Amino acid sequence: MQRQLIQGFAIGMFLTACISLLGFYNLNINEQNIDPKQAIEELEQSGYQVLSTAEWNDLQTQIVNNKPQEEEAAEEEEQDETENSSGQTTQSDEKKSDTKSYTLTIEAGMNSSDVSERLEENGIVEDSFVFQQYLIDRNLDGAIQIGSYQVSSDMSFEVITSIITKGR
Repeated sequence: MQRQLIQGFAIGMFLTACISLLGFYNLNINEQNIDPKQAIEELEQSGYQVLSTAEWNDLQTQIVNNKPQEEEAAEEEEQDETENSSGQTTQSDEKKSDTKSYTLTIEAGMNSSDVSERLEENGIVEDSFVFQQYLIDRNLDGAIQIGSYQVSSDMSFEVITSIITKGR
């Protein structure tokens, strides 16, 4: 009786293994390796916009650059109104001449303190410790991505962080 019990158990294990193996191979057959170009085409057909890293960084820079220009345009309009009413001319602050641009290259093994020090050395941020604390407070110090990024001194911490973490 014991021999039949063991044989029945062995047959059950064998059949279970065969069914599991068959199911595993059938699931892998349905997977397809999609070419990145095909994936982009399918996403665009579904109404999504697909941007390369360079295009995304350019858009981030344009957003940052447009905000100060809009503020300066509003200031100029206010100055024109005051000039017309009082006949006096005032000088506007020249922020564009003070703006520094830098291509930040983040390499493997660099941490948030290395990145913030490079930004401070090149005049992008005033205090590397404050920027590093900003990253740590938002748990983004480990999300910094390897690559080259165009940053400028008129960017806020939020925009710089968005660029170097690729929006994470």
